[in-house]
Amino acid sequence: MAIKALLLDPRIFLPSLILLLYFIHCRLTAKRWLPNTIPWIGLRNEFFAKTRACMRDMRHGKEHLAEGYAKYSKHDKPFVAPTTSWWPEVMLPQSSVKWLLSQPDDVIDLHEGVQDALQFGYVSPHDKVLENPFHDDIVRRDLKRNLGVMTPAVFDELKTSVDELWGTDTENWKEIPVYDTSQRIIARTTNRTFVGLPLCRDAKYLHSATKFANAMLLQVGVTRFLLPALLKPLIGHFFAIPCHFRDWQFSRHLAPMINARLRDVERKERDPSYRYDEPNDLLQWIIRYAVTKGEPHDRNPRYLASRICIMNFAALHTSTVTTTNTLLDLAAADPGCWTGIREEAERVFRDQGGLWTGPGVAKLVRADSAVRETLRHTGLGGRGLVREVVAPGGVTLPDGTHLPLGARLGVAAGEIHRDPAFYGATADEYDAFRFSRGREALAEQGESDGTTRREDRALTMVTTSDTFLTFGHGRRACPGRFFASHEIKLLLAYVATHYDVRRLAARPPNVWISSSCIPPAAAALSVRRRRPEDA
Repeated sequence: MAIKALLLDPRIFLPSLILLLYFIHCRLTAKRWLPNTIPWIGLRNEFFAKTRACMRDMRHGKEHLAEGYAKYSKHDKPFVAPTTSWWPEVMLPQSSVKWLLSQPDDVIDLHEGVQDALQFGYVSPHDKVLENPFHDDIVRRDLKRNLGVMTPAVFDELKTSVDELWGTDTENWKEIPVYDTSQRIIARTTNRTFVGLPLCRDAKYLHSATKFANAMLLQVGVTRFLLPALLKPLIGHFFAIPCHFRDWQFSRHLAPMINARLRDVERKERDPSYRYDEPNDLLQWIIRYAVTKGEPHDRNPRYLASRICIMNFAALHTSTVTTTNTLLDLAAADPGCWTGIREEAERVFRDQGGLWTGPGVAKLVRADSAVRETLRHTGLGGRGLVREVVAPGGVTLPDGTHLPLGARLGVAAGEIHRDPAFYGATADEYDAFRFSRGREALAEQGESDGTTRREDRALTMVTTSDTFLTFGHGRRACPGRFFASHEIKLLLAYVATHYDVRRLAARPPNVWISSSCIPPAAAALSVRRRRPEDA
């Protein structure tokens, strides 16, 4: 009894439990231990300094990266950044970007880094979808190839949704919630290319798509930032229940369409003479691949629906955030920015015969620049190119430092984007036409040789580089960036030519959670429809 009482004494039991949990945590994360030769940032002179630095990262992630970049990256040295996910990351200097991207996938892998960043292992409903994400290749190949053909439909959906949500009153100003309306516009327009009419306008379908995207964000935040690594295998899936429920809801809305299309595609495979009106959208391309090239389980309607659901999450989140940030940046900038975008859009629209086409959208140089500048200046977060060492023997960095299996590494992308060494003395300012001035100057020269085209392409929103990393860089750059660019540029062109946007006295600040940059959800803009004689 004396021993039992002693063990249950809080003065002994609690410290013992903490030590036990700490020991288990160390054993579970032993493969992630990093060499002591790499300096940490965010440390203080205190007990458990590294653990407490990780805890502070929730509020001070941006400051941590800025400190490390100034102290070490600018001097071509790596540093360790604490993370709220309890998995410290080695931040490489900008000079090591090319080395990082040159490593083979069996040495340093992007997939593992993304899996952890989005916590897919806990929140995704179907493992089979993640094991073979062939939908990424379809987006990279088929969606990009069909952008021109889809432009009229994309514009039609943008126009219809903006008119409904922003209104057509030419007399009175209307206050619109920027994030909410952007998400609804992007949801409808994106799904016009994903599943087509009429489902892209179905309120219940869109509700389930946006609710899944929002549930994913919430659960990723909980499992990544609030749940210790020790507890994730035990209760991580519990927090994913809302995602599974929303995925099930989404599948119910999409199931009738998937089953009907599956029957047509499978019959066509059996009987080449069979004729039917084949849709031209992402769902159809995914079904066709699953039937003709995929494994038998790829034809499972739930798996097919889940692929569209996950693609909705990817498209809705990044495009909504980018659209919101761009509208807020432009509203707080000189009114001449809107005027410049409007003049260009009107000119291009006339030159295209009063119709928006793929080549026409490519000529929206100023709109393209405004979005690229938002991605550079405001961005989506502070880290980029996050990878994981998967080689059993680890990997050696350019400076000779050896990282073990399981180590996480990347770059401080947000700091690179605001470095005067790459973007001049105004790197910390929003300049909507920073990239269009050079492109317009090239166009005025009237030359179109290979060098000029390369210089022009290097300044576009979709072109990545070792100093513009929002979409990643290299062979693993974001495959959906071409559609996102197309969609957002068309939106800006329509807004500029059909609405007046009242200037903001100051740009509402974004919220930083760890290294994630989130636009203010409550921010609003005052808009008014332009009169026909003005539009």
